[in-house]
Amino acid sequence: MTASDILSTAAAATRWPTLPDAVKAQIADLFLDTLAVTYAGTRHPSFQPWATASAALGKGPLVDALIEGGATTVHQLQDIYRLGRGHPASHIVPAVFALGVQRNATAADLFAAFAAGYECAARIGAALGGLQDLLHDAGTWATIGAAVSAAHLLGADQTQIAQSIDGAAAVTLFPYRATPMAGATIHHLYIGLGAAIGLAAAQSVMAGLTAIPGTLEDFFGPRAGFAFSPAKLTAGISNGTWAQYEMLNAHIKVRPVCAHIATVMDTVTDFVARHGITGADVAEGDVGIYATALQYHSAVPAGDLAARFSIDTMIALMLIKGITLEQDISPADLNDPNVRDLARRILVHHDPALDADYPAGRPSIVTLTLKDGRVLTQRATYPKGDVTNPIDRSERRAKAGALFGANAAAILFAFDTFVAGGAIAPLAEALRSQHA
Repeated sequence: MTASDILSTAAAATRWPTLPDAVKAQIADLFLDTLAVTYAGTRHPSFQPWATASAALGKGPLVDALIEGGATTVHQLQDIYRLGRGHPASHIVPAVFALGVQRNATAADLFAAFAAGYECAARIGAALGGLQDLLHDAGTWATIGAAVSAAHLLGADQTQIAQSIDGAAAVTLFPYRATPMAGATIHHLYIGLGAAIGLAAAQSVMAGLTAIPGTLEDFFGPRAGFAFSPAKLTAGISNGTWAQYEMLNAHIKVRPVCAHIATVMDTVTDFVARHGITGADVAEGDVGIYATALQYHSAVPAGDLAARFSIDTMIALMLIKGITLEQDISPADLNDPNVRDLARRILVHHDPALDADYPAGRPSIVTLTLKDGRVLTQRATYPKGDVTNPIDRSERRAKAGALFGANAAAILFAFDTFVAGGAIAPLAEALRSQHA
């Protein structure tokens, strides 16, 4: 049997009533979080013109998945599966929600499809052992999860899901890692196209197109993975079902930055809370980071997106401007002389001693020397929101509410009604208020 055969057997058997309660709660939270991140992203001024132009291409799930998937990366608040080093829910939710609206799907059907795709994607991501040099994770392995979820919602059998896996594995993106650090917003296409490609692969298989069995392990894994381990593709599957649920290891982000620098922002946030410091109090700073994180650091950020990959700039913005998770970063923010001056006084460097704690964690050591002579220093390994440093369900919901803004009450009510067995159309309509 191929890995796709084993994965697809467990995916085909995934049904909402048989999922553990903890998994059901996690699905609802991941789904709501992704909808909220998407909603906020579509309202960003840098994203709206592209969303409008894309919508003009036509109506339907493929275009919706493209736009909504693209929006997940705007504020860098998308979900993370740390062991796979990527964002499965951000690929799956736009694809399966767009399809679900078209098919008037129930929450039970939609969430079961999500579970099937997430569990497949997580195992594929972990099996890669990281990506080949210069490749970005978005639009790669999680695309295959979107294909599984879409196939599941379309009523695919085991064979059709296996074909969707291998079909998506044949056509996933191989995107350039440096794009977002340079501030190039074509980066938003990575997950947008990933969601659309996954959906298209599933629809194509259901319409009779075929893939080569074994494409996942024969082509995609060796080509994409840095240390590909085929055995990990089917880990945690027993007797044709999920013996463990990888989605329970998901990270729901609370910092609007690249995940590699999340613990840096956790520490600075802690310093502010405990010591009441602002940018005016800081003489200089020092940030030690692990090697992979430094690859994602934007030393001279050009625009909102690149700033979210810039360690020194985000520290300066937080201390001087009080940047919040739903806030846009304007050119005026980046060009503020106080922000630029403080960023120049923060040294960012590789600390080899931290490398051993990655990818299990996202380690950093932040030291701020204050003008009054005090020195604040702290090491952090696990980012807030990760399973290793979790936030509770009320905090997750508060994040979603902040991102939904003035429309939070209506959207949260519609979501809760849908989860309780209501129709999907009112939820879709409430979310459309983003375009008002």
